[in-house]
This record gives sequence, structure tokens and C-alpha cells, in this order.
Amino acid sequence: MKTQPPLVHLALFVQIGNTWQPATVLNARRTVTKPPFVASWKRQGPVLQLKLRRRDSRPFTPTAYRVEVALPLRNYSYSVVPDCGRHYVNTAKGLDIRSGAFGVHAANAGHPFFALADEAGKFWFAFGIPSAKGEVRCRRVLPRISSRKALVGGDDLLALSFEWEAGAGPIEFFATGREKTWFHALRRYTAGIRQAENLRYPIQEEAWQPVWCNWTAFSSDDLTGKRVIANARIAYDLGIRTVIIDDGWFGPGLDSELTLNFGDYRPDPKKFPNLPATVRALQAIGHKVLLWHAPLCVARTAPVWAKLQRWAMFVDRQEFTSVNGLQQLCPACPEVRAYVARETERLLRDYGVDGLKVDLYNCLPTRRCDSPHHSHDIADPVAAVDATMAAQWTAAQRVKPDVIFELKQDYGNVRLCRHGSMVRAGDTAYDVNTNLRRCFYNQAYAQCVLNDYFVSDAFIAPAALRLAMIRMLTAGVPAFGNDMTRLTAAQRKVIREWLDFYRQELPMFRQPREPQDNLLGVWQGGNRQRAWVSAWSEAREIRLPAAQTIFVMNATAHDELYVRRPGQKVVRLPVPSGGRVVLKS
Repeated sequence: MKTQPPLVHLALFVQIGNTWQPATVLNARRTVTKPPFVASWKRQGPVLQLKLRRRDSRPFTPTAYRVEVALPLRNYSYSVVPDCGRHYVNTAKGLDIRSGAFGVHAANAGHPFFALADEAGKFWFAFGIPSAKGEVRCRRVLPRISSRKALVGGDDLLALSFEWEAGAGPIEFFATGREKTWFHALRRYTAGIRQAENLRYPIQEEAWQPVWCNWTAFSSDDLTGKRVIANARIAYDLGIRTVIIDDGWFGPGLDSELTLNFGDYRPDPKKFPNLPATVRALQAIGHKVLLWHAPLCVARTAPVWAKLQRWAMFVDRQEFTSVNGLQQLCPACPEVRAYVARETERLLRDYGVDGLKVDLYNCLPTRRCDSPHHSHDIADPVAAVDATMAAQWTAAQRVKPDVIFELKQDYGNVRLCRHGSMVRAGDTAYDVNTNLRRCFYNQAYAQCVLNDYFVSDAFIAPAALRLAMIRMLTAGVPAFGNDMTRLTAAQRKVIREWLDFYRQELPMFRQPREPQDNLLGVWQGGNRQRAWVSAWSEAREIRLPAAQTIFVMNATAHDELYVRRPGQKVVRLPVPSGGRVVLKS
């Protein structure tokens, strides 16, 4: 039971020119004396809508807003920091929410949203800014940290500051302490944005089919059309229906020590002497085929660099190089967006693929481009990424109306995911649990969530593989990165069994899913006819959804679960670890 109101105060400041002025304070411990603005508040559920006017009725043009949110400084057991869903798993401690600074920017185009759990792990409070559509800078205000890096005691508050450029329309704040879990708070926050902005997501049945990708199956130096086809034949037999030809089809990939030619997206003649023929062979097996494409990445060592160099991003008047050694074309330049659109059409037409894996927008700098060599028509970096993704998606649909695009969660937020078919969890090779938690974030809003490609050692025991398969079905669309030719008969049997179940019950798995607790240990989905519930990690107790047929999946180490029914005693339910049982109402 909550013993005090979560929100202590919310203070808004307005920047006009280079001057910040106090605008309004809500539920304040401190007050602002005669601010120059009059605030008009309107509440719609968890959203506070704010309009400002000057007391003297003079017109004004704000350039930016800053809001400070203060809460009790409790012993929070869990935090969800402002993020795209990829990194919050590494910053889940109560200390992390007051660690310093966060940001929503081009390389982390997430949501200005945070949530906290109380001492018992129950949802406590969530806050977000629906009206902030672009870059948002977030920093800790309280507790104070001295210049000697020591916490200054006595403030008793956690205060975060969010700053963003002013846009058209009212200012909106999302604040709630009433949701079941932080996931439900994020779902409500993003659903409000989607409804208010009339965002339409492409719904494609093919996007829900299991995927195989060559990225972690073997080194990109060893990638060939023959190896892809050999894997694709086995993958199809196991129930996989989509193949992704990943980084390295055009030359050395990022996992290679050879000289890179990123930007020259044409088949490596040694790896793919006839790429269209390889694509047709894969499609004849029964697969949709996606080709890897990093629209903005170029290597200085690529022949195409001389042509594209003028569009490279600069930061502080110096050419920017990403952490992987690549240059980045500027998404705020209209010529770049036109080039990306042309390249997209060429890839689809020339090679006959069914879609693209769109990658590496997360390699963009966190600062704005200031190159003197090209023009800029978009000021906000996140808006520039949005415009580039829209240009690519529109161009692809001109060639192939049912084109499939895989996006990564770094740039798959509630607004940007409309430029693709599915959103994949960030890279989590050999870490199925981190993959699971990253997928959970995306499940709050994305139309279709793809697991990162599951990969394990070649000797994984069938029992361990069953646990991984349940986690994948819990998280979203199953995806694999193993070399299928190395799988044993026992391993293939496990994958085939679970993918047969997934594909047979695909209408059920396409329904929205949700956690049963704030720690996300138990999940459920489906409808009133057929539903599923899944326990993983240390979860032991489940609640059965209201459905005629219920599949109970157990990804824990135990061979029984405890079932809690409303108004009834808790009963034991035998479910083998790595297995499932079917219950009828």
C-alpha cells in the first residue's frame, strides 16, 4: 500500500531566446512567486495537458521546455530509465535512475519515459512526455552529488530534469501510480501517443513467421550462397519461413579484419556470384528473403566513398567516425534521404528480395551534424532519422507493396516502428534472458516483436534448448542464428516440436501479451478461446487466463507450478521443466 503521494512536484520552465523562465509548478513543496505565465491545465486520464499564456498577454515564441519532476527518494528496488528498450536491462537498480544523465537521441531513439518499483518490487510510479517527439536530454537534479563525487544528504528527493525543443500544440505530461506493472504503464503511455497522432502500423502475416539469419552462424568471411541455401533447407524443415542474408554479402562484414567496403552494397562476386539466383533458390524452398542494409553507413576504404564523402556527418566541425570505424551519412540532408530511397529501390529490384533488414541507425552520433559540405533541412536528429526511415519505407513499398522490413529496437520507438514490419531486440547472442527482457519492452507498443537470433554452442542439451524455446515464444517471433547444418537430430527435434506448436497456434501468439507481475516473471497472451501462460526464471506461481483452452509453458528449473484462482486455494500443477501442459475450462 502506498503511504505517500508519488509526485512531490512538477515544475515547468520555458526558454525564450537564451533565457529560461519559470512557468508553472504543480503539487509543489516550493512555490514560484508571480511567474510571467498563466498555466491552463487539463487532465485526460494519466495525461496532464498544459497550455501557457503570458500574464501581460504579449505573444511569445518558446524555443525549448524543461520540466523537473520530483519524487520521494525511496529505496527503489527497480527502475526503467529513459531508453529505447535495449539498455534499460543494464540500468535496473534503484541507484541507476539517479546515476547522472540519459538521453533520447538519434542513436537511442527511445521514449522519454521512466518507471520505478517500490521496496517490494511492485510498480510505484511512471512518468513520460508524450508531446516531446524528438531529442530529449534527461539528467538528475536531486540528490545532489558534490564535486568530490559524494552524495549530499538531507534532500530526501529524487528529481529528474527533461529538456526538449518546443513544438506546436500543448505540452503533455504522463504521470501515473495506478498501473499494474511498469509494462502496463509503458503500454498506456505509447497507446496514448499512437491514438493522438493517428499512427498506423503495417500488419503483415509474414512478419510473424520464424526467422533464420546467418549473422552468428559463421563468420561473414565464410558466408556463401551455398552455405545459406544448405541452412535454409534445414530451417524450412524445422518450421522456419524467413531467411536473412546478413552483413557481409557485399564484402567483409563488421566481424571481419579485412578492409571494409561498406556503402558499396553490391554482391561480393566470390560469395554470391549470382545473388538473384540464390534468392530465387531460397524462395523456391518456401522462404521469404531479406537482405541486410545499413542505409547511412559508409567505409572510408570503400570505392563509393569518393562519391558520398560530401554527405558525411561532422560533429564540432570534425568528420564523425562511429565506434565500429564507419562514417555516417547525414539523415538531416535531403540529398541523403533521396539517395537512400534510390538505393532501396535498386536493392529490391536488382536482387528480387522480399525485404530488408535495416540496421545501424544506432551508430549515429549523439550530437547534431554541423558539416559545411551539405545542407540540412531538419534540425532535430530524431526527426531526421524518422524522415529517413519514412523515405526508405515509402520507396520500398513503391517496388513491393508487401515488402518486409526488420527494424532494431534502437530506432523502433512508438513513432518510428511504423516504418517497418517488425522490431527486433538488440543484439543478445548467447544471452537468451537479456533478449527476453529487451523483447518485453518492445511488446508494450510494437506491432510485431522479433527475438534477436538465438545462438548457442553446438553441444546444447535438448533440455536447455527447450527452456530457450519457451523463452523465445514468450518474447515474440522465434529467430535463430545457429549453423543449422551442425544441429544434432535431438536438437532438431526440439526446435521442430516448438515451432510446430508456434505455427499451429499462430493466431493465439499474434494476440497482445502482458506480464502478470512487475518483475515480469510470468506472461500471458491469447484470447478467450485459446490462451497461453509462461513462467520463467524463478517464477513459481501463475494465474490462469480466462480462456477455454490454456497452454501452460514452464521455462523454470522446477517440474511443477502453483496455480492461483480467484477465490480458491493455491494448487500445485505438474508441468515438466522445459515443457507445457494443456488445460481445458
